[in-house]
Amino acid sequence: TARLPALPVLLTKKRMITPLGPLDQPKGVDQTVALTGVPALDPPLRLVQHATAWARHVLERDDAPAAFDVIADGRVSWLRFQRVLIGLASQGFYRVSLITRHQRTLYALQATAPVFGDLPGDEAGKPVPLVIAHARAASGAGAALRISVGGKLIVSDGAACAPKAAACVASPAQLPAALSAALAGVPADQRERLRFATFATEGDTTLSDALPWLNALAPALKVPAQRVFLTIIRGASR
Repeated sequence: TARLPALPVLLTKKRMITPLGPLDQPKGVDQTVALTGVPALDPPLRLVQHATAWARHVLERDDAPAAFDVIADGRVSWLRFQRVLIGLASQGFYRVSLITRHQRTLYALQATAPVFGDLPGDEAGKPVPLVIAHARAASGAGAALRISVGGKLIVSDGAACAPKAAACVASPAQLPAALSAALAGVPADQRERLRFATFATEGDTTLSDALPWLNALAPALKVPAQRVFLTIIRGASR
């Protein structure tokens, strides 16, 4: 199928730019749209205005979900990236293609911005919410994974890298085995309905550090990349 014209956003540590112009604001001024209840997460007003203009003038005749591309400096924080996602999702832009670099590797992956609302379907057939929270391990090496299924936290006594962790993982390559072990105790009827996942990480994590883990998540769960939603560990965003 033909790809809809995606809204491109160039994102660096200091600037945001779309085809409609820069989003720079006067020094000391940060006009935002209150969407989250967390001021640090609220998106810039001009970003929301650009998304609205793009939807009206470019996509108004296309009957399909709007998409956007984020071409980002790998040093950008996850918090700054989330502000872009939230601002665009508020205007109906959900499908995101993220292009950035980690060390010498260029990543180009797809995911889905946070959705305002609930997943459709009756309770018996509705997908079971799966949340993977990625955080730096206390030792500074690898990652601690906190996992919840259907709102219930999975905790492993053997995961000593962080409180309430389900797994301690040294590298993204170990993610499939770690998730398989962590989810082994989930009832079979729930495992069959783990068709979507949410990836969250800390606000000060850089895109460069988060991307290898995010890139490995969809294959590890055997779900399409577009079924991975992106959000933030709220306690790290304040």
